[in-house]
Amino acid sequence: MKDLIQQAPELFHDVRIAPTEDIMPGFEINPEHSQAVITNIGGTERVVRLVSDNYVLTPNREILQNLDTAFGSEDLKIARYTHSKGAQFQAWISIGSQKMAIDANLGDYLGASIRFENSYNGRVKFGFSLGLLRLACTNGMTSMDYAFQSRRTRHTEAVTSKIAAEHFAEAWESNSDKFLELNLNAIRDFRANAKAMPGDMAEKDEEFLADIGQKAGFPKRQLEEVFDRIYVETESLKTEPDGWIAYNGFNYVLNHNRDILLPEHKRDVIDLKIREALTA
Repeated sequence: MKDLIQQAPELFHDVRIAPTEDIMPGFEINPEHSQAVITNIGGTERVVRLVSDNYVLTPNREILQNLDTAFGSEDLKIARYTHSKGAQFQAWISIGSQKMAIDANLGDYLGASIRFENSYNGRVKFGFSLGLLRLACTNGMTSMDYAFQSRRTRHTEAVTSKIAAEHFAEAWESNSDKFLELNLNAIRDFRANAKAMPGDMAEKDEEFLADIGQKAGFPKRQLEEVFDRIYVETESLKTEPDGWIAYNGFNYVLNHNRDILLPEHKRDVIDLKIREALTA
């Protein structure tokens, strides 16, 4: 657990609950706002949410400690993470060292990952989902094999973070032998059927990708970042842009841009629509 904290200290800042009347003395407080969720980042405290007495705070530290314990001997590493003002979080945690080649000639490899979400502002409940980690760019991705897209564990009143972590570790143990192989096959099918790019990331390519993004409901303001990401990948891998690189440009920005504060299921819908548009 110490290693996880060192890898992503911004996920583990202090958070506490205090009576709202203590921070707003003299005000009449509605029962549903009787408690305040307060974060502490670098000594600066911020109220991120008002909740009722029934609310149970589940800090990232507790969740990831339970996950680390549940996975036992598996080597977990935080490969990439994002947060919004210390109140909403995503992290992609690599599982073990197993990897498979998407394209060995380009150094493009695939590993397994856990996508973790949580928030202190109420925008998302904590949860885990089984995903992919494209090692060439440490891009955390949704599973490309549809059978695994439902491998999620969500927090409810009956499912504590400890139970959720144990259930998720059991799901991984029963699927680990086939997860990467099935996803690699799905990626190969996608690459074989993806549309050809019309140009070389000049105006025609950008028009083509803007149309793909519009059809999928991708946030228009982040399109320029997609173009930049595709350029970075083609330069890094020393290859030409194609449907696979284009998909990863969208996917990377969708999952890692801090301004896109969509819950996991909505990002997954956009992700799927992009894939479908690129192969239709």
